[in-house]
Amino acid sequence: MAFITESWLDSSITDGCGDPSGSYLIYRHDRAHRVGGGVLALVSNVLHSYRVIVPRQFQSVEVECFEVVTDTATYRFIVLYRPPEFNALGRGYTKHLCDSLHYLCDTQKSVIIAGDLNSTYLTLIGLLVLLQLTVFIQSF
Repeated sequence: MAFITESWLDSSITDGCGDPSGSYLIYRHDRAHRVGGGVLALVSNVLHSYRVIVPRQFQSVEVECFEVVTDTATYRFIVLYRPPEFNALGRGYTKHLCDSLHYLCDTQKSVIIAGDLNSTYLTLIGLLVLLQLTVFIQSF
């Protein structure tokens, strides 16, 4: 498996361009209405996996979700990207991202989250973003 953030893909780029040999299932969420962003997961065809539908209310969030089934368990994977905006727009996006994670993590399955939260800038606003995400994680 491979997880990619800031894939910069759009509808003009087919999955076959990313995997010409067809060795992987590709789960992706392209950023709409702006250049850049997006998330992508490549999952080997050897594994049994399937997409988890993200509700329409979360389509503006750059998140993709899929599950991998093994002989002993099913694992839910969530790939996400949070743009590096720390203004009111960024705080609203973070809240929407947290809401989508609350929804997607509401399962009895093991959940693995991978992605880029762009929280390396420890400004006051960055700390508020981290605090909001920490409260979300602690709720489980």
